[in-house]
Amino acid sequence: MNRDDFAWVFVRAFGVYFAYYVVVYVFSFTVQTIKLISIYAMSENASGTIESMLRMTWFGLGTTSIQIAGNAVIAYYCLFNGKLIYRALVHGIDSTRTG
Repeated sequence: MNRDDFAWVFVRAFGVYFAYYVVVYVFSFTVQTIKLISIYAMSENASGTIESMLRMTWFGLGTTSIQIAGNAVIAYYCLFNGKLIYRALVHGIDSTRTG
């Protein structure tokens, strides 16, 4: 396996790694959503600590959404394009180049 082939395999493996984390974060998002629904169901009975639980759950949903979007973009780029990473691996990043 030459350097070019290894670079493409590395870029694709990087994409699979981030695609795996998309699946993990989608599961986490589902759990957070179920938790939010159960907190709203409990909110009819108690009111003191419910507000902080709601804030933490909404914050968790927001950060999980950002993680899903970021990992999905990186996974898509690495699996279907990846030319920038490929060029950096094959040709190296040379700071002396001017052109």
